[in-house]
Amino acid sequence: MKLQAFVLFLTSITFAQQSSQKKAFLIRIQPVRPTFVVDATKEEGKIMGDHFQYLKKLTAEGKVVLAGPSINGEKTFGLIVVETDTKEEAQSIMENDPSYKAGIQKGEVLPFRIALLRDSVKKE
Repeated sequence: MKLQAFVLFLTSITFAQQSSQKKAFLIRIQPVRPTFVVDATKEEGKIMGDHFQYLKKLTAEGKVVLAGPSINGEKTFGLIVVETDTKEEAQSIMENDPSYKAGIQKGEVLPFRIALLRDSVKKE
């Protein structure tokens, strides 16, 4: 019985994704300099503020599902989950990010499947 429920669950996810035109993508970005968190310049700080405003705007437009950093010294990176019609659009979102355009962050766009999503997400 459990296997049947699992197969039904997977089928419903696949159907929901096929019936929706939007696709999810994960954008993983990270500073090009491992010491960025501790030695960012004033100009880089301004660019990161622009980066935040850019993501805030995309969130208001319904393109960004969630975004946030994992600040771990030299292992620091950011994750952005977007919903777009195409991978090219997700790639464009990354490439137009002020921090990416300025060359202080590098990134990659990966396909992503949102399988579970809590009704409400609270900020810390």
